[in-house]
Amino acid sequence: MRALQGAFLLLVAATLAAQEPVNVPLLVPAPIIDGVVGEAEWSMAGRLTQLRQVEPVEGAEPSERTEVLLCHDGDALYIALRCHDSEPEKVLATLRRRDADLDPDDRVEIILDTFLDHRNAYFFQIGAGGSRGDALIGSNGMQFAKSWDTIWDGAVTRNETGWSAELRIPAASLGMSATHESFGFNVKRVIKRKNEEARWANPERRLRFFTPSSAGVVSGLDSLKTGSGIDAVPYVKSHMHRDWQTGEDILELDAGLDVRWRITPALTATFTCNTDFAETEVDSRVISLERFSVYFPEKRDFFLEDANIFSFGGLGGFRGSGGEPLPLFTRTIGLTADGTPVPILGGARVSGRAGDWNLGALAVSLEEAAGTPATSLGVARISQNILDESSVGMLATFGDPLSLGREATVGADFTWRTTRFMGEHVLRADVFVLGTAQEDSGAGDSGWAAGARILHPGDDITAELAWQEVSAAFDPALGFVPRRGVRHLRSEFAWHPRFEGVVRQLEFGIEPDIWLWRDDGHIQSATLGIQFFGIELASEDELKLFVVPEQEGLREPFEISKGIIIPAGDHAFTRVGAEFTTSNARPIALFAEGLTGAFFGGSATSIGGGIEWRPAPGFMLSLGAQQDSVNLPQGAFDVQLAQLRAQWDLSTELSLALFAQYDTESRNMGINARLHWALKDGDDLHLVINQGLVERDLLKPGAAGFEAVTTDIALKLGLTFRF
Repeated sequence: MRALQGAFLLLVAATLAAQEPVNVPLLVPAPIIDGVVGEAEWSMAGRLTQLRQVEPVEGAEPSERTEVLLCHDGDALYIALRCHDSEPEKVLATLRRRDADLDPDDRVEIILDTFLDHRNAYFFQIGAGGSRGDALIGSNGMQFAKSWDTIWDGAVTRNETGWSAELRIPAASLGMSATHESFGFNVKRVIKRKNEEARWANPERRLRFFTPSSAGVVSGLDSLKTGSGIDAVPYVKSHMHRDWQTGEDILELDAGLDVRWRITPALTATFTCNTDFAETEVDSRVISLERFSVYFPEKRDFFLEDANIFSFGGLGGFRGSGGEPLPLFTRTIGLTADGTPVPILGGARVSGRAGDWNLGALAVSLEEAAGTPATSLGVARISQNILDESSVGMLATFGDPLSLGREATVGADFTWRTTRFMGEHVLRADVFVLGTAQEDSGAGDSGWAAGARILHPGDDITAELAWQEVSAAFDPALGFVPRRGVRHLRSEFAWHPRFEGVVRQLEFGIEPDIWLWRDDGHIQSATLGIQFFGIELASEDELKLFVVPEQEGLREPFEISKGIIIPAGDHAFTRVGAEFTTSNARPIALFAEGLTGAFFGGSATSIGGGIEWRPAPGFMLSLGAQQDSVNLPQGAFDVQLAQLRAQWDLSTELSLALFAQYDTESRNMGINARLHWALKDGDDLHLVINQGLVERDLLKPGAAGFEAVTTDIALKLGLTFRF
């Protein structure tokens, strides 16, 4: 009987997956955005109510009813949400600030594929507490730029039947095709305390919500107008720097301008002068016992806009680099290797789409600073959509931010994707080839890289097979390459059986990851990650147990810590580990992980964890820590890292954030405090304070405590004028 019930639910889900287009009518006057979804002002809007569960029971009727209403006034798209709840007092609504991680709250998420190309989309979300967020989706869900922002409005109210929200998304904030009668559209509601997810189009676990190819369609939008398409965003900034060691004080006044011009509804030009990123959050420090460079994500708005167009070969994506060679890593532009800003005098970007073509070009001029020369850099990217969900393209970069040379990188890539492999499976394949050349270099100095991957991201079974080859001379000046002269072989197989009741899902998997030296085929490093048990409860609590046999081939000695050198040779060892996470639906959420065992002829234990506390709506406090204890024949050492975050949202417009971190490797403490006042969407006031401290005994042996090294205070006002 249960099998028949499951088959019926899957049949219902499959039927609803092919949603009929919903008409979005023109309404003038448009609804007022106050969070109160009045029946009169929304009575003529297009409606969709047929959401179905994805979790916990695929295809089932949701436990609570959701109404989605859509209309437009020619200038903007309006979306109203009525999220009914039989226990409205239990709705989780703790977050208010812009771009918060809304995972702890009840929320609604929306994707808009405005080009209807089934590959790229805009992402919007709004939580029951009023927090709003947006992102760019690229490569049919493989790229997700959460730090991207655009101008839109939204408001939320709580009531006796649950909660409701209203959104206004201006057409001028969106790129779209010249004939934009229809958009790809999907909506998802999450009821956090029940760990329940319901979707409108394609409510199937095999299809991730972030894949535009699985969205439904809304129509009647051809009269949306983007206006003149010009946004002028000037800023003024006051910056004070204090060097406590020399007593030097520097006070600077600065100004700059960004201009965005939507040349056509599908193509945008952006110009920047004296670009500033004072409001960008500092990077989190990382403890790494590896001998390879650590990847840090891009957070700066100018480089995130239309970032999906510049993505290449399926590299990077949700996981970051993972050791992959990236031909374009925009953090090399305007930042040194240690994160020191290099002033950007100006830049221009043209990006968008023309028919089935995706186009991107970027040029930046850097000022001489931080030991780097004044230079100019360029990027060009072109790809064409082919078949139903696939693409083929080329990428080229020019210049080197660290020199005046004429370094260049060129490459071609092909991505094939289908959601109908053998009827109902998702399958993706990526192939790329890259080449680099330096000014006046001979053929022997030119480098290359190539790779291929095939991936099946299923709900019950996940399988992946990947190969990459990186020559020793491969050196993209605007890229990120942690390993050269290597052959990389990686595969993954995971099985996630599902259950009903207290246990939602189990997980078992194996992940061989092998790096070989290309010249002799010997192992550079290899791991065999074996997850022999994983469990997720219906409450969203998770436990994972794993064992990791490893082998490292050192061609030369490696200084893992000051004065402690691991000799060259082959080293094999095995460690075991565990991860435990509690649901963040509770006011207190915990995370803990540990890895211990043999390590380079000795032993090592790494433990880390964190606690997040949300005692009241709008307030969050978290503490994280990590310790690596290493005992080797050459010596022993410990490394600790501690991080503290506090967030206080006084309202949806005003928030205060504090981030402090300390590690025993540098023995420096950094404190970053940021006050953000959104005067209105697009008009922002930021007060940012960065305080650097160092342990006194580094400066004065025998002294205890910390001493100030530098203080930076920046006050920045940015305004948006839309024409």
